[in-house]
Order: sequence, then structure tokens, then C-alpha cells
Amino acid sequence: MKPFDFNQFQAGATALTPGGRKVTFVAFIATLGIRYPVVAHIEDDDGLTSVSIAGELQNTVQLTMAPVKRTVFVNLYREDDGRIVASHETHGSEDEATHDRLSSDYIGAFPIEIEE
Repeated sequence: MKPFDFNQFQAGATALTPGGRKVTFVAFIATLGIRYPVVAHIEDDDGLTSVSIAGELQNTVQLTMAPVKRTVFVNLYREDDGRIVASHETHGSEDEATHDRLSSDYIGAFPIEIEE
């Protein structure tokens, strides 16, 4: 799991409890001396909870960042011996991948979902 990142969390990225429940940012209380200045909501809880800047809940449970999935496109080519190989580059769109094809042995651009 990715370590907790307050800036990403405040910007809208989802954090996770060790049990896999989603935690969403609600507010930041900018008062000096508050140990848990972040207000958050934990999935399936009725109320709100407090979180430290380091991602620690009041009961000392450490949050992590939820993985982010995205789709990239990879070009496939057929080699002379019939094997199919993928290019080493990924592209953000099918149009971008198609535009970047390298040879006449081009088969097509195929989507792959990756988790970061």
C-alpha cells in the first residue's frame, strides 16, 4: 500500500483503513496545536472522525492511500516469426498510441488497466 499523503488526501484522493474501508477528506481545521486537525468520513460510519496530518486516526490506526487505477494503451506488433510483441511505451489514449505506431507489422493499440 502507498503511504498516507496529506496533500493528495486533501485534494480528493481516497485513503484506506487497514481493513480496506474508504476514508474521504471533509475539512482541515487550521488551528495551532491540534494533534488531529483533519476531519474525515470513514465508509459505513455514521459520524466523522479526526485524523493527524500523518494519517493517524485517534485510535492510532495508520491510514494508507487507496491505489489509483488508470487505463493506458500499448501497441502490439507481429514479428517475422509470428510472435506478438508489445511496445515498451504506454500511451494515455488510443489515438495517441495509434499515431505512434512504428512499423507496418502493427496490429493495434490495446487498453491495459494499471494500478498505481
